[in-house]
Amino acid sequence: MLSRETLARVDIFRSRFETARPFPHLKIGGFLEPEIAQSLYQDFPAFRPERAINEFGTVGTNCCISEIWTLGPHFKHFYDYFQSAELLDLLSRITGIPDLIADPELRGGGTHDNQEGHELDPHLDFNVQDGLHRRINVLVYMNKGWRIEWGGAIELFENGRDTLNSPRKTYNCNFNRAVIFETSERSWHEFRKIRLPAGEKHRSRRLISLYYYTKTRPGRQDIVYRTTFFCPYFPERLKDPRPLSEEDRGELVEAIQKRELQYYQEREIEVRKSYGYSAPGAEDRGETQGPESSAPESSTTEPTAEPLAVQPTFASPPTVPAPEPISSGGLFKETVRHFIGMSWWRSKRAPTHPGSRGGEPRA
Repeated sequence: MLSRETLARVDIFRSRFETARPFPHLKIGGFLEPEIAQSLYQDFPAFRPERAINEFGTVGTNCCISEIWTLGPHFKHFYDYFQSAELLDLLSRITGIPDLIADPELRGGGTHDNQEGHELDPHLDFNVQDGLHRRINVLVYMNKGWRIEWGGAIELFENGRDTLNSPRKTYNCNFNRAVIFETSERSWHEFRKIRLPAGEKHRSRRLISLYYYTKTRPGRQDIVYRTTFFCPYFPERLKDPRPLSEEDRGELVEAIQKRELQYYQEREIEVRKSYGYSAPGAEDRGETQGPESSAPESSTTEPTAEPLAVQPTFASPPTVPAPEPISSGGLFKETVRHFIGMSWWRSKRAPTHPGSRGGEPRA
């Protein structure tokens, strides 16, 4: 399944992964055997509107199909291998994270078809799923002849809240290229809006994403459950000394308004900590966060945090106190109100359709 070149460089990859900046990650060209990659490219599913329903209940610009084992024999073979003990061991050798666990349902993962206009603001991924800690993202791109100026290239940031000045790494979404990175409290990533030129409008940005988990996480890392954190980037044109155009001003205002949701996201963590919630659905299961270990992470094994303790179930969700609105605009207030409602909705409800996490981002 993996190319001979990929398998021959595993030890080299381990060193590159651990020393990569802005956080541990790895780019691998020619990731899969050429004939395997070509078969997946040819069998990649077309955009299906019913699989592109966003959290607002409308058809969006990202089509996700998690059940890739239903997409034909080539995708079934790919699925089986990326669930196998062989692949899990290889990922552990590359990343230094032992005892990785694959998600057999590929929730939030699978194939992604991003249409023109789709973008993904800088964000940190959700960190817990059904009591397991999300640790590794594996993205395999399926785009031939894609030009970086069309958007869609993944960007990794040291500080997603200051993208104008933060060190970054940018990788185009080239065919048969894999990007593997840790999922942590510093793994900020995004891709810019897809803008296709005339004559290329038939294209879409395509990839296969897979997420891997562990039962515990090193105690020095935050293991309090949270949803995905977004922090929209400011326009690069702000570095230009020339006066802003009306378009620039509109883009800047939109970014500022979106960034204010960060306050509510941080308040959500504070409230969950105070109630002891630690995982999606923990309110239902009565689970709370146990004490953390302070041992440093080893290159071969990881120290573990204490297991989640069991406490009485809370009958109702906590109320997240909202600050005074910073804008009198009805749209912004409705956006804030929607976020608060969706945050609780995500933690309580199963996906509304296969492959969806209520708008979960697709890198």
